[in-house]
Amino acid sequence: MLICLSSAFLIGCSAEQQAEEEPIVEEITKPNKNMYYKFYKSKSAGLLKKEQMVEFINAFNKIYTENDVDVVGTWYNVDDQSETYLITAFRDEQHYADFVEKMKTHDDYQRMSKEMEPDRLSIEAATLSSYVNN
Repeated sequence: MLICLSSAFLIGCSAEQQAEEEPIVEEITKPNKNMYYKFYKSKSAGLLKKEQMVEFINAFNKIYTENDVDVVGTWYNVDDQSETYLITAFRDEQHYADFVEKMKTHDDYQRMSKEMEPDRLSIEAATLSSYVNN
């Protein structure tokens, strides 16, 4: 089933659906324009088993949650499972900066980061903003 994402970006929709469908990007994506979103893409060597990755993800997510960081989601690429994606939401840029500084001395965060290091080939980070409500 294909979904009409918005009137500006219609995929697989009939002419009737295009005429009837209201744009729903705003309904799907209700970003809080005050939030500070970070997107991370990492590439692994495949040394860790999927179960180990899930354990790390859950442990990192717990740390994020304990520090009032929303984890929007964590995904892997179905065509290349060595690619992992994470989106987090901070209250603002200062909350992000404070979190980064705090993690420099957080024992569990540092330990897990070191344990994952041999498997990590690359990591990219980007700050995201929404087209909606800007």
